[in-house]
Amino acid sequence: MHGSKMMNKTISPNDVVGLYVSYLDGTGGKRRPVLILKTYKEELSFFRLTSQYESKSSKIRKQYYPIKHWKEAGLKKPSWIDVGSVLKVNRTHLDSVTKIGALDTDDIDGLAQFIKKIDYHK
Repeated sequence: MHGSKMMNKTISPNDVVGLYVSYLDGTGGKRRPVLILKTYKEELSFFRLTSQYESKSSKIRKQYYPIKHWKEAGLKKPSWIDVGSVLKVNRTHLDSVTKIGALDTDDIDGLAQFIKKIDYHK
């Protein structure tokens, strides 16, 4: 099934999905889990998820929300939501999207509170 067709029917905000994400430095990319923020007719907005926390600087760690119920979200290991930037992808660039799971209400509420408290200027 083509990704965009699947997206219209089954992917919603707070879903954890696997999709190809380009590296920030433009040297390629990889398939990774992301958290869907909003679905639009032409595009999706999302946060990247990462299991790499310990190796990050304290500045970067401040923008990582720890997913409390990561197993329930369908993830294989403890993971964090990188709220440092909202990424967008046009639906026409989606080859395939795989639904992994979804955040539970505890993590949805926790993430909302975390975003309200974060200071992006420090």
